[in-house]
This record gives sequence, structure tokens and C-alpha cells, in this order.
Amino acid sequence: ALWKGSKQRKKYMSRRQTFMSNIDSVVKIQSLFRMLAARKNYLSRLQYFRDHKNEIVKIQSLLRANKARDNYKILVGSENPSLTVIRKFVHLLDQSDLDFQEELEVARLREEVVTKIRANQQLEKDLNLMDLKIGLLVKNRITLE
Repeated sequence: ALWKGSKQRKKYMSRRQTFMSNIDSVVKIQSLFRMLAARKNYLSRLQYFRDHKNEIVKIQSLLRANKARDNYKILVGSENPSLTVIRKFVHLLDQSDLDFQEELEVARLREEVVTKIRANQQLEKDLNLMDLKIGLLVKNRITLE
């Protein structure tokens, strides 16, 4: 055992000395193997993504839709929404002349609808009154006969 340990130690020191004298080469070889392993991992992951492209796109769109919905809820429901949320919806605040004209048209149509509803209500009242009067006239005629 003393022989087997001494011999082993000499072997170990010799090997260590070889590595130390060639440390640059050892580091290059290690980095090459690490690069090859990382490349293999990257390529297999890339192939997985290519194989499942449709599912990934669906998941991404769902996540984006949920995030947009949450941001919109924050924008509408919160008293002080964050600046990032406001930035995402600032394009909705841009108003052009066309938007202004459309808003005026909507307001005009709304007023027109309100006046027509009131006119219809008045016509219904008049119709009910006439119906009542016709009923009374028929009743009077029957009593006269």
C-alpha cells in the first residue's frame, strides 16, 4: 500500500503537471466542449419551437390578450393607472378631425332619436286618448239606440 499510494501520487502529480503546463489548451478544449453542448441544447430547443409553432403562437396570443385586458381594466378601473399602462392606450386618445366630425354626427343622431322617441310617446298618448273617445262614442250610441 505504500508502494501502490506513492506510485499513484507520482502518476497524479505527473498528470497535474501536464495539465498545468498545457492550461491554455485545456481551457480551449473545455470551452469547445461546453460550446458544443450549448449549441446542441440550443438547436434541439429551436427544433422543438419549430415543431410546436402553432401552439406557441396561440399561447402567446392568449397571454398578450390577457395582459391587454388586465391593462385595460387597470386603465378604466384605477384612479391612478401607471404610466406604462397609459402609454399602451395613448393611441386611443389621439383625435383627428374625422373623429370630431363623427362625434358631432353621433350627438346629432342621439338628439334626433330622443326627439323621435318623445314624438312617438306623444302619438301613443294621443292614440290612447282617441281610443278612449271612440269607446265612449260607441257606448253612447249603444245607449241611444
